Parts: sequence; C-alpha cells; structure tokens
Amino acid sequence: MKRRLLLKSLSVSVGALLVLPAWANNWNLQSVGIQTAILNLEQTNLLSEIVSTIIPEGTIQGAKSLGVPAFIEKMIKDFMI
Repeated sequence: MKRRLLLKSLSVSVGALLVLPAWANNWNLQSVGIQTAILNLEQTNLLSEIVSTIIPEGTIQGAKSLGVPAFIEKMIKDFMI
C-alpha cells in the first residue's frame, strides 16, 4: 500500500518539475506587474534591498533588475490578501 502512495507522489513530483520551467519562462515585468501597491515606499525599499542581498547584481542580472520584488509583492497580494 505504501509503494502505491510513493509511486503516486513521485510521479506528481516529476511531472511538476517538468512543467514548472515552461510555466515560469513566460513571466516578465508586464505580466507580473501589480495594479495596486500593497506595500508602502519604505517596505518596498526594504524588500528590494533584501532581494538584492540574496541575488546581487554582477556579471549577470540580479534579482532587483529582474523584477523579483514586484513578483514577491504580487504573490503576497494574491495569496495573503
């Protein structure tokens, strides 16, 4: 019985790993953009600094220039409010 559950969980996990890159590849600043801001200016600046600390700018684009703070704010708005 536990083998069936394991195989079912494993197949769902593998399927999700195959689909996620194609789904996430279509994200851009326009599609992620939020219409109404839920964070004030100070919170937005703090979020930008945290994100740029985790993935800083360098020879490749960092999180700030890729629009990660806007994506995080959209996720907060969609799932928490």
